[in-house]
Amino acid sequence: MQNDSLVALHIEDEASVANLLRAILEEEFAPLELRWASTLQEGLKSVDNDLQVIILDLMLPDSAGLHTLEQVLHRASWIPIVVVSGEQDEELAKEAIKIGAQDYLTKNVLKPSVVSRVLRYAMERKANENALLEAREKLEERVVQRTHQLMELNDKLMQEASSRRKSEERYRNLVETIPEGIWLLDAEGAFTYCNNRFLTMLGYELSEILGEKVFDFADSKYQAILHAQRERRRHGAEDAYELALTTKGGQQLFLMVHPKAMFADNGEYQGALALVVDITQRKLLEAQLLQAQKLESIGHLAAGIAHEINTPTQYVMDNTKFFQQSITEIIQLLGTHAKLLAEARQQDCCSEIIAELEEQQADIDLDFLVEELPVSIEQTLEGLSRIADIVRAMKEFSHPGSSEKAPLDLNKALENTIIVAKNEWKYVAEVETALAPDLPAVPCLAGEIKQVFLNIIVNAAQAIGQTAKEGSQAKGKIGISTRAVSDRVEVRISDNGPGIPEAIVSRIFDPFFTTKEPGKGTGQGLAIAYGVVVDKHKGELLVNSQEGQGTTFIIRLPLHG
Repeated sequence: MQNDSLVALHIEDEASVANLLRAILEEEFAPLELRWASTLQEGLKSVDNDLQVIILDLMLPDSAGLHTLEQVLHRASWIPIVVVSGEQDEELAKEAIKIGAQDYLTKNVLKPSVVSRVLRYAMERKANENALLEAREKLEERVVQRTHQLMELNDKLMQEASSRRKSEERYRNLVETIPEGIWLLDAEGAFTYCNNRFLTMLGYELSEILGEKVFDFADSKYQAILHAQRERRRHGAEDAYELALTTKGGQQLFLMVHPKAMFADNGEYQGALALVVDITQRKLLEAQLLQAQKLESIGHLAAGIAHEINTPTQYVMDNTKFFQQSITEIIQLLGTHAKLLAEARQQDCCSEIIAELEEQQADIDLDFLVEELPVSIEQTLEGLSRIADIVRAMKEFSHPGSSEKAPLDLNKALENTIIVAKNEWKYVAEVETALAPDLPAVPCLAGEIKQVFLNIIVNAAQAIGQTAKEGSQAKGKIGISTRAVSDRVEVRISDNGPGIPEAIVSRIFDPFFTTKEPGKGTGQGLAIAYGVVVDKHKGELLVNSQEGQGTTFIIRLPLHG
């Protein structure tokens, strides 16, 4: 793994553990500045803005348990904290992470690969969380500022009744230049005015939307929220709320709505003025961050399971090979034994022993054992070999890879992904591969590209599975091929499923768009795949589909990243 600089604080009262961790970090990071404190209070004094990570033991001379973590979080909430404890307590680990720790390690697993991976992930996750929090705070501050400006403008314009036409013109000029959307609703929730920015968001002309109710554009689960908010505004409440509307193109648009209730002189509710901010990208970022955290957790789990399975599988395989060799030798010995028995019969000696041997051979069906035992051992070795292949694929697939692009064997990545995803496709499809043997390595973010392959293969299996539910009994086919094309490498993943309807094929890469049943899909998989291939790798992600015949996804990645 690439060595990076690191400034870290280790709060630990056992000098041997501190020395071990220092040796590990000196191997994995360069240059390294590691501060060591043996008590909590000493450690808190060492906290400053230069720190990149804090490594914390929960049991210290002056503090114990989760209280130790809470004090460090109170002092250094912006710094990622990794707990390294001597206690193998799953509940304690869950509580520590729930409170705010980025990860939890036990001291008996302090190995360079584990420590390096955990610290890098912890710093990356904390950086993403801090960036998201900062972006959210700035957005909220901006929205509040814009809302106040808009409210002040509205109050001022309402007071200029003597020059209504001039005031209206000024009002329209100002609101049309605001970068956020604005709408006016009457008391029944129908649009009476929308600025150009909001019309652009929704994709409609003003003539198409005037008089229409906002409820008609809202996702069904948000309609109850709209009704509740309207009733609250009738009583003067003006709290902000999230809303999802459907654009003219059928996409989902997430908005943050900041309303201002309007009342007549007699106190009668007349409607609402609202400033609306497009937060679709923020929602996608939050979803991607959550997805990344889930995948990271699954990766940790898969790597651990693969490691645990690998050891017993290896000694079972070694013992089985020993059994195979021993049985071969025993069968050879039995052959000699049969010759001796035949000779003894001819010499007419040892008749009682010969009778006993023949009875024993009949009881155990010796001929059957001699024939079947080698076959059983061979089948056992074949099964163990398959387990070893699955374990190897899991370990390679779950490896996080570098945060920088590095040459990747796409053929190997695809083979591992096919093995990892086998449970998704083996009951509904056969997988056929045509991988170019001379395929050059491609500079990639390995973990993210393998996730793209997994998403598309699983989608293909699920599409074929849907066809099987509708009456087809034969297994479908998933075809995977690679080839070099000029300065790019092309990967094709095809299936003979039902295909994608022409009406929606242009929307499959849109965030949150899905045709799956509720609870079966989030609409993030292909959107994230598109971002990885196109935005992060400057490649192409294309789709060819014919309804009733199948779908092919084409991934092209540049050889010179």
